[in-house]
Amino acid sequence: MPLSLPLVEGVFSLLSIIALTDLVIVVRGGASELPPPGTVFSGAVGETLEGAAAFVPHGTIRFTTVGAVLAGGGSVTLKPETTRSGRINERHVDVVEDAAPSTFSDPIPNPVPRKDRIQ
Repeated sequence: MPLSLPLVEGVFSLLSIIALTDLVIVVRGGASELPPPGTVFSGAVGETLEGAAAFVPHGTIRFTTVGAVLAGGGSVTLKPETTRSGRINERHVDVVEDAAPSTFSDPIPNPVPRKDRIQ
């Protein structure tokens, strides 16, 4: 369901909002190690792996589900933000994992071609 939100005074954008149910996929972009438990880090969400991976610019991703993060005592919070290119990333999330080991997968190549990813 589109929602009109003020982004800058007098400027509005239609954002596609996603319900963060247990089966929603969470991806973290990049090949670096995950931060320690309790640390907030950025990710993106989608109903499929490809749907979530399209909202990170990186060529390498890790993935899990909202339910797995929550089951480990962590949190996933929808937090749209502006990308470096000026586009609103409506699928950006703040993630906190509270358990070790991480629920995220090992790094894999992003299945979404670079031209189709948010920049």
